[in-house]
Amino acid sequence: MFKVIIMICLINDPTECTLMENTKPPILYDTIKACKVRAFEMAYVVEIYAPDWKAISWECKEITKGTSV
Repeated sequence: MFKVIIMICLINDPTECTLMENTKPPILYDTIKACKVRAFEMAYVVEIYAPDWKAISWECKEITKGTSV
């Protein structure tokens, strides 16, 4: 299972960054491909709803069974 995490930074101050995690079900994805698709969707939405922010990186973090999300 994979969990989506993206890093977004302020356009005017690229040192001001934060991490965002997926909250849209499903929270975890069975494949890296599905996780990657969701990461790109999230990056696109950030630029629409928070135009002062830009997604600069993403990660599909593998979650092992029995691990807390």
